[in-house]
Amino acid sequence: MKTLQTALAPLLIIGSFCSLGLFEYPLGQPKPYLSWWYALITWSYFTYSFYYPFYIWWEGTVSKCIDIIMIITAITSILGSHYHFKEMKMCLHELSIVDDTLEVLGSPKEYQQLRNWIIRITIGWIVLVFSNLLTVTLSWKIFSNLEHIYFVQIYHKFLLYHSIFVNILSALICGTIFGLVYSVSQNDRQIFCALIEQTKLSRKVIYHFAIFAVSKILIIKNRRILVFNNFLLKQYQLYRKTNDKYCFFFFHRFLTRRGYGVTLIAQ
Repeated sequence: MKTLQTALAPLLIIGSFCSLGLFEYPLGQPKPYLSWWYALITWSYFTYSFYYPFYIWWEGTVSKCIDIIMIITAITSILGSHYHFKEMKMCLHELSIVDDTLEVLGSPKEYQQLRNWIIRITIGWIVLVFSNLLTVTLSWKIFSNLEHIYFVQIYHKFLLYHSIFVNILSALICGTIFGLVYSVSQNDRQIFCALIEQTKLSRKVIYHFAIFAVSKILIIKNRRILVFNNFLLKQYQLYRKTNDKYCFFFFHRFLTRRGYGVTLIAQ
């Protein structure tokens, strides 16, 4: 598993069929016009075939208000997912860059584990849809004393809970992305703390190295001063042995003005 988008592909594909995002074929190349026409046609057909007659049929009951709120929430989620789809892809791309950086620093990628978890979530959502649809249909048949159930009736029951299924899937997608952002922020915090500790250690090493370097420079400088003093002392003693009084006087004044700690021993 190489990329984060590949790991999230099963959940995003199901979301695109529920109009919660754009179709991508191949992966990473969205088809906006196809997705917009798909969402417009499907929801127009749902509204014409069921939602509008449902709104006319039910007369101000509590269940009607709840279902209308669910439908409005689902439509809002669809519009928001289409509008912010590019921002979501940029967020996933930045998360992939962070994961690549963490891999360079020694933290392994867990995309295969993430993909297995996403597949389980997708299968769980599909099982929830069919089990809920089966339960509602059978209970409706039992309490209504119906001998046969037609496809139109199952279709109406599906559309009655379709907005709930869309809202659940939207919450799963948002929760997955928020969980990825949180996990990456936790890893960044750990790396930041490790970098701070390494910075403190580096400062200590640099401090001790600077002390050692200054001490080494001072020792070398003192050695050079000592060698130069010995050289001056030898030259001074050499001038004393000669009969050149002018050179002797000049060299004596040079030593006293420079302040060298030379001990003059009269012979």
